[in-house]
Amino acid sequence: MSIEGGARVRYERVQAEAVYFHTLFDDMIVRVAAGEMSGSIPILTKENSGEGHMHGIELSASVKVHRDWALWGNWTWMRGELDREDYRIHGSGVNEAGGYFVMTARVQF
Repeated sequence: MSIEGGARVRYERVQAEAVYFHTLFDDMIVRVAAGEMSGSIPILTKENSGEGHMHGIELSASVKVHRDWALWGNWTWMRGELDREDYRIHGSGVNEAGGYFVMTARVQF
């Protein structure tokens, strides 16, 4: 289940958007080490995991610099937690994924 809310602003040649999202998941598919190696690279397999959630913020903006040209970029921060019996951090049973940042930019014409 996902919940999302935000705002969008447009003024002349500039457009901006800010969104907060929160997603709950159950049996998320994750990659885990299979215990075998291919040379120095571990072989991974996929399996269903436990319950968890992810939340974050997305910001984006664009500006039309010419009739046929626009500059655009976005920034995303997200953080999540996954509860699995085989993951133990300080005995809590929660594997915490730190904050992740993703940034992109492009020129559109």
